[in-house]
Amino acid sequence: MSNQKIDLSSARQVRGNLPLANVQDGDILLKADGSVTVTGNLNIGGFRLTSLGNAVADGDVPNWGQVKQAIRGVLYRRLARAAATGNVNISNPATSTFDGVTLSPGDVLFLPYQTNSAQNGTYVFNGPSAALTRTVDADGNDEIQPGLQVFVSEGATLADSRWNLVTNAPIAVGTTALAFVQESAGGSYSAGDGLQLVGSTFSVQVIFGSGLTVSGAGVGVDYSILLRKADYVMGEVPSGTINGTNTVFTLAAAPVANSEAVYLNGVRQRRGSGLDYTISGNTITFVVAPQAGDSILVDYLK
Repeated sequence: MSNQKIDLSSARQVRGNLPLANVQDGDILLKADGSVTVTGNLNIGGFRLTSLGNAVADGDVPNWGQVKQAIRGVLYRRLARAAATGNVNISNPATSTFDGVTLSPGDVLFLPYQTNSAQNGTYVFNGPSAALTRTVDADGNDEIQPGLQVFVSEGATLADSRWNLVTNAPIAVGTTALAFVQESAGGSYSAGDGLQLVGSTFSVQVIFGSGLTVSGAGVGVDYSILLRKADYVMGEVPSGTINGTNTVFTLAAAPVANSEAVYLNGVRQRRGSGLDYTISGNTITFVVAPQAGDSILVDYLK
């Protein structure tokens, strides 16, 4: 029987050792060299296919490493229910509440403010007295990479916020200091008084002809408009006799409070009781009467 070929399609039982070369396989054996095509679904009974190579064609089965890489490429972000607003003892957090959110075991907590910044990242909350454990999708050197994003869904101050990892490669988890920068605070915004909101950009709302200007350099004043709007009076000679005895002189209009500048013979006078003059409305009263031949000029806003 050693040279006899056995057709497995009709054989019922073989006793003893049978050389593989004696088996007439046809198309019903799965061969290690891949020469026989499977013609139906293959049930491996809950066991794993191990040591798979990288898939290279659309019909290939990818290995787990390729699946994780694909997930990172499409969804390069991590989701957390809440974020801590300060340092947390990862060995024993001693609380279930973070930023106003009470976590349940299994919830994801984001730590961006650890004193030891190498501990920053996303963790599974295991209870107030249990150690936090890094999430399985962000606990390896190949998973925590520059540009990693973390989205926080709930919280009194950090709800709907998005964070970017700005630490450069190479990164060793647990050793390299991880710096997360908040990209957005989430929520909705509205423009307050004097502001306008277009998309996500706030800018100053300027009333045409108001005398204010806005540019990339900042907010400025158009003095030509401002002076015109304020009606700036320069070099007015107030009415009143200059004779060495008269101390009261009258302007054509009442100045804006504290805007006047009074000059006697080109010298600016000091305002105030016991100084050079006082003013009430449009009336200027000198402490000492100007002498005949003196010159009085006043600049002011009206």
